Amino acid sequence: MSKKPKYEIIYEFYKEQILAKIIASEEKLPTEMEIAKKFKVSRITVIRALNDLEQDGFINKIQGSGSYAKNYGESLVTASSSPDIISLVLPYDENFKQNFLKGIEDVAKTQNYFVTFHQTTANLDSEKKVILDLIKHGSKGIILYPSDSPINMELYSSLLIQKFPLVLIDRKISGLDFPIIWTDNHSGYYEITNHLLELGHSKIIFVGTSVYSISSELERYEGFCKAHIDHKVPLLDKHLYFQEDIANIPSDYKPDLDIEHRAINYLFDLLLDIPPSKRPTAIAAVNDSIAELVIKIGLERGISIPRDFSVIGFDDRVFAAHLPIPLTTVSQPTYEIGHQAALVLFNLIKNPDSKMCEKKIKGRLLIRKSSNHLNRN
Repeated sequence: MSKKPKYEIIYEFYKEQILAKIIASEEKLPTEMEIAKKFKVSRITVIRALNDLEQDGFINKIQGSGSYAKNYGESLVTASSSPDIISLVLPYDENFKQNFLKGIEDVAKTQNYFVTFHQTTANLDSEKKVILDLIKHGSKGIILYPSDSPINMELYSSLLIQKFPLVLIDRKISGLDFPIIWTDNHSGYYEITNHLLELGHSKIIFVGTSVYSISSELERYEGFCKAHIDHKVPLLDKHLYFQEDIANIPSDYKPDLDIEHRAINYLFDLLLDIPPSKRPTAIAAVNDSIAELVIKIGLERGISIPRDFSVIGFDDRVFAAHLPIPLTTVSQPTYEIGHQAALVLFNLIKNPDSKMCEKKIKGRLLIRKSSNHLNRN
């Protein structure tokens, strides 16, 4: 359940309806009593929400007549006397955001545009609010690293219908054909899995989070599987560990730890229960954050990395080279992704009917000390 005050829920609901043109310009909103009944709140709460909507320029209140959506024109984009801007929206204040921004800014400068940066903390409500606020305040286009959930589909489908310039990075929004610039996750994970196989590892597990719902994770997993097939190495019956496995963790298992630490500890319990002759010898983490936990928790438990388990990641986050055991990983070409995304975005700004495009940019394998030859472990 939402912890927001009820008046804020009402405010956000009608703000989104107006900006997305679900409530048309100059269309009358429901009466105060109708809104109160809909949201099961008092009329005073409704009045506060409507006053805020009027103050922020979304509605006009006409005494004796009602509240009406303000005229924002025929598209989501509002007129603005501000300098022309485009915007980068990420779920986190990522360590590599500087490279994304540098790539975008180098293109934006040639077009006399400014670039703004925003983060959503991977919160779906925040993501929607940031996007709508950027549009309201005149951003001409957005480069977005989207959340891993399709909950904001009404907003994004409206943007696609109205041809608002939006380019995705890192992951797709299922069902919607927005342009996307991303790392070639399939080939990158194929290459790093090849590295483990060539070191002699034939029993490798893949550890992800939402493999079947996050497009970038699915591509990495498919690269992992393809490398096994091409090396004629069968996959283990139980080779995939992800979100569904967390549901199987007993509720009383290490209750003082957060869910991520509980999950990795439980994973090690499962692996160490397997007879040594059948036990996996390498752990392929879908990203560096999971690999970091695997290495740190493994060392805390007296497990030797890479003697007992080789570990690999993906992304080359800033900490990857500085872990107690430096991490073998694939670096994402973040500058080039930002640069290419900006080129596509400006083409969309100038040519709204441009065809959807998808560009994959190859990452780079970085071999460090967390992976080792099986016979030398």
